[in-house]
Amino acid sequence: MKTAIYATAGIILLLCIGIGYTITSYKNNKIARMERCPKGLGTQTKPHSAPAQKRIVLIGDSRIQDWGKPDLGKDTEVINFGIGGATSRETLCQINDTMLNLSPEWYIVQVGINDIVAASMMKEHERIKIHEQLLENIRQIITKLSGTGSRILLLTIVPPISPDMLRSLVWGDTIEEDAARASKKLLDEFSTTAQVYDMKGTFFDFEKNTWKDELSRNALHWNEKAYRSLDVEIKRIVTEPNPQSPSN
Repeated sequence: MKTAIYATAGIILLLCIGIGYTITSYKNNKIARMERCPKGLGTQTKPHSAPAQKRIVLIGDSRIQDWGKPDLGKDTEVINFGIGGATSRETLCQINDTMLNLSPEWYIVQVGINDIVAASMMKEHERIKIHEQLLENIRQIITKLSGTGSRILLLTIVPPISPDMLRSLVWGDTIEEDAARASKKLLDEFSTTAQVYDMKGTFFDFEKNTWKDELSRNALHWNEKAYRSLDVEIKRIVTEPNPQSPSN
């Protein structure tokens, strides 16, 4: 009897150690990516030798990566530079001469959720600093892209939708509030230097006052239905005539 109790206790202890190690590694990795700036990020997708009539470049984290190459208009070539887990700093580091020389009609940018998730697991003063740095990184991203003459579409930040119990235990409880605050700042500050699309238009149910669970693949990522809905909204924006174009 005692042997069975000891064995059970040993198994529970090992499980606790394993879970603790996994959680610690997860946190450390998330936080470490806030500061690093590695070279050679992402798949350097080469454009077709004969350019399409219009080119659109997607830049950002796994939410961009999972979008693939959406249908955003006739004779439009979409080049996707999304990177799983990318922070705003990593995205800023990723923007190099190759990407800037693609001369797209539009750059579409989605970043921030990984910064906000990492910040939720930090102390309060560190969390505030991360949010300030997130906005500064986006400013620099917009500045870099603006120098190309291309139009920029910045997407606001959708918080995790229906996170599971484990994520809820690991993450802090400030993510939704912080995502809302950051999104408001994007809408308020960057609407003069870029076009900002409020993702609530696709992902939020205003009647129920909640994020649409049916569009979630898991807490951080979206399903095929979400992307097809997003396609419709983004295609409408990028196919509108450019009021600054000499031909209009």
